[in-house]
Formats: sequence, C-alpha cells, structure tokens
Amino acid sequence: HLHMMTRADAWMQWYEYNGYEFEPQLLAGPRYEVFTMLLAAVDAGLGMALVPAFIAREHIKSGRFVMPVPATLPVKQSYYFGYPDERNVSETLLLFERWLKASALNTLGLSLT
Repeated sequence: HLHMMTRADAWMQWYEYNGYEFEPQLLAGPRYEVFTMLLAAVDAGLGMALVPAFIAREHIKSGRFVMPVPATLPVKQSYYFGYPDERNVSETLLLFERWLKASALNTLGLSLT
C-alpha cells in the first residue's frame, strides 16, 4: 500500500468503510507528499494507492491503472473558494470561479446549465 502523508489513515478508513479487516502492517509502506508523486509511484509499479476519482480518471480510462475492487471511500473533508465582495473582484477571478464550479459539477456528471 502506498500512502499520502496528509491522509495517513485513509487505508484504514477504506478497509473499515468497505467491511474488510484492517491489519496494522498495512500502515507500512512509502508515504508521498502530493497525489502526483503517488500516481507516479503507482505507474512505476511500486504499489496501489487511494486517490480521488478525478485524479485517476484518465489513467483508468486509458487502461494504465485499474480499480481492483469497485469499492470507494466517501471523504469528510471539504474545500471552500471565497473572495471579498464582488465590486473588488477581477473578471479573471470570476472566470476562474465559473471554471471551478463547472469542473466540480463535471466530476459528478452534472453541468452548470
């Protein structure tokens, strides 16, 4: 098992959520700082990893990666995007906001319209 440094308990949560027995030795294994490093390690054949679906989607579509089991893990963390009132906001920031919303909805199979 490959691990994210910032999500040290992700594998334990995945096993428990999906009804599998978690064994402490599964906590062993390399730890990576960012998802791109984790994906590179998987690509190099160093092990398997838990990553958000949108990060691995293209790798799975291309056949480079597989999901050995269809089980997932809902996450409790959230991200927020905020900025000061609109009279001081640049058009570039508003375009970014629209892109971010569209991308998030697309991940869920939805659209802005």
